[in-house]
Amino acid sequence: MGFFKVVAGLLAAGGVGYGAYAVLGPDSSDDVITVHNVIDGDTIDVVQGGETTRIRLLNIDTPEMGKECLAEESKQYLSGLLPVGTVVTLEYDAEREDKYGRTLAGVFKEGSLVNASVAEEGFAVPIKVGGNTRFFSEVSAAADRARAAGKGINSAGPECVFGDDSAYQSYQDARSAVDEAQQFRFDDMWDDKQLNGAHVHVSRVADARKSISALEKAAAEQSEFQKEAFGNKNAELLEELDSDATEIETLLNRKITYASDTREKKRAEEEAAREAAEAAQREAEEAARRAEQEAAEAARRAEQEAQHATPAYQAPAAPALSNPVDNYTGCRAYGGNYAMTSVDKKGRPYAKIDCTTRVQIG
Repeated sequence: MGFFKVVAGLLAAGGVGYGAYAVLGPDSSDDVITVHNVIDGDTIDVVQGGETTRIRLLNIDTPEMGKECLAEESKQYLSGLLPVGTVVTLEYDAEREDKYGRTLAGVFKEGSLVNASVAEEGFAVPIKVGGNTRFFSEVSAAADRARAAGKGINSAGPECVFGDDSAYQSYQDARSAVDEAQQFRFDDMWDDKQLNGAHVHVSRVADARKSISALEKAAAEQSEFQKEAFGNKNAELLEELDSDATEIETLLNRKITYASDTREKKRAEEEAAREAAEAAQREAEEAARRAEQEAAEAARRAEQEAQHATPAYQAPAAPALSNPVDNYTGCRAYGGNYAMTSVDKKGRPYAKIDCTTRVQIG
């Protein structure tokens, strides 16, 4: 008869159950259901009458093994709650199987709903599976208590928000790149090291923004557990990071542009000054060369003119006095353009001249 014998007319007989379903205690050893294996935080295998059946706990969703935070912890918690051989009772809702062929059920241990226990430890989020909502309210209340107590996923940090280690590492790398860029000191546009460093940080921030974009796309494809467990935390962290990245990238690019333009302007001015100085030097050298040529040409012309010019008049040298003293009584010249050929009684040299024509005599 399967796992349970559902007895028609139970309500009329005074039984108590949920809706159209009720579970009676086993009436033989074949009806006893025991835990055979715990697969993860919301899936177990049970054995009844030698048959093994996989059970998916209704109205809870736990982290996926090997991919999401606290998956191992949720499995360990369920394993501790339901050791192999534990006797359990199963109760069902409208839909008995999911798309993977697993039996959907509420699992009870000693009258306590295990589904809700997992949620109360913060290892599960409440979900509705198709039309199956029978245990949703109890699971939701348990999840609320876990949230208030900060248990499990409710105390998880960013490492869990992104779902897996690689995504979180990508976020951390992007966050580090942006933080380092924000802390970078670029206050001297003439410092080559700072300018080069600014270029490096801008490149790293650009890569970080690519990572942010990839993480945003990945967030849209996260599991229902991730979306339900962490809500908008993922989007909030990425939005904050993207805002920081945009701000620092814009600031550094503005500084780089200003520094580059100013440096280029200075280089242009220095080049213009150098060219002007070189031009002035060339002009000065050319002027000196021309002056040297002109001076040489003037000297050459002067030499030629001197060679062809009439010699300037030179007064004849006075002949040596032959008779230092004489008794000449005619007209005498003691100066002028004459040769002083005589000496008077007082010893003064003079020239004998014609008294009328003033022409030297003798």
